[in-house]
Amino acid sequence: MVQMAVAFMQVGYKVSYNSPEQGKSKSFQEAALRHGITDFIGAGMFIYCEKSQKAFENWYRRLTSPNSGKVIILDSADYMGLTFEQMQMLFERFPRKTFIIVSWLVNPYLKKFEHLMDAIVKVENFVAKPISRHGGNKDFVIWDKKESNKNGQISMF
Repeated sequence: MVQMAVAFMQVGYKVSYNSPEQGKSKSFQEAALRHGITDFIGAGMFIYCEKSQKAFENWYRRLTSPNSGKVIILDSADYMGLTFEQMQMLFERFPRKTFIIVSWLVNPYLKKFEHLMDAIVKVENFVAKPISRHGGNKDFVIWDKKESNKNGQISMF
């Protein structure tokens, strides 16, 4: 998700990243450094949501501000406990924002979220399998273990 956030910022979009599960954990900080997010923080292109935005009401209020970003990443809907009705509210209130919602789809109620999405990318065994109303439904290998093990080196990025 961090790598995707950087890709959006590289083409000029401001990104708001809400990770209620991880927060500013060491692993998130390492990923941010590895992908160069610090270059975008100073430029005002990256917003990392505060702890208070673990609650939907606080997050929603923040998204109503004019400087809240064009690309909104929530990692994850499961951890926040986002409901179908809240998701609908987001899409109706912010039709010009791009929402990227991470979900483990562990809970059966999250399956109905799929009907709100333009594109869904299911990831299994490091292969992204997109399902989209817009076509382009080709698998994408995120990490090829065979390729990364050449010369005894392992690199995920």
